Amino acid sequence: MSGERILIVEDEAIQGMAAKDVLAKDGYDVMPVPFTGEEAIELIEQSPPDLAIIDITLGDEIDGIQVARHLLKKHKVPIIYLTAHTDDETIDEAKKTEPFGFIYKPCEDRDLLKMVDEALKDTDT
Repeated sequence: MSGERILIVEDEAIQGMAAKDVLAKDGYDVMPVPFTGEEAIELIEQSPPDLAIIDITLGDEIDGIQVARHLLKKHKVPIIYLTAHTDDETIDEAKKTEPFGFIYKPCEDRDLLKMVDEALKDTDT
C-alpha cells in the first residue's frame, strides 16, 4: 500500500467518516466523502479513485450501483459495495458490475482494511 486514492460513497455521514478515518490511519489517501450519488459522480469526474467503496442505497435518485456503473465506464477500478441490504434482487443487480466484494453493515475495521488491501493487491497483479 502506498497512498492509493480511495473513494467512499456513503449517505450516512457518521459511517462514511468512520470508514474514512480507519483507512486514513492505515495510510490510504481517502478522498472527501460524498453523501449522494450526484456528488460522487462529480468527484469521480474531477479525480478518479484507485478503489471505490460504495453504499448501494444512497437515499437519492442515483443509487450506489449507478455510481459504480458511471465510474466503470471510464475507469477500471475495484468496487467494494458497503450495504445493509441483503435482498437477492439488489445483490444480483450489484453483481452485474463485477465488484471485488461486498461488506455488510455494520462491519469491523479489520474486515474493511482486509478487503481494501486484497482488492488493491488484486489490481497490482
